[in-house]
Amino acid sequence: MTANPIDFPLFPDRSIPVPVPPPPAVGERFEDQGGDVWRVTEVRADGEALVACDEPIDVEDRGEGPSHAWTLRKVERRFGPLVRPLGGVL
Repeated sequence: MTANPIDFPLFPDRSIPVPVPPPPAVGERFEDQGGDVWRVTEVRADGEALVACDEPIDVEDRGEGPSHAWTLRKVERRFGPLVRPLGGVL
């Protein structure tokens, strides 16, 4: 005799809801482990934040004109996790 899928015992739902943090707001600022401050310049429709470092501490990292916007994930892969959200929208 083969088991019919409806014969399996029912177990209570033991899933745990995990809150998803909202995306950062445009203008919100974060600091990386090296002390550079990153500012959220845009939040895409998919929730991905674009950030820019307007005044890098290392003089060699400074360019002319506005900073190139990076995705938040690329910044964290390259420079480590952003620490100490500075909050405050500029």
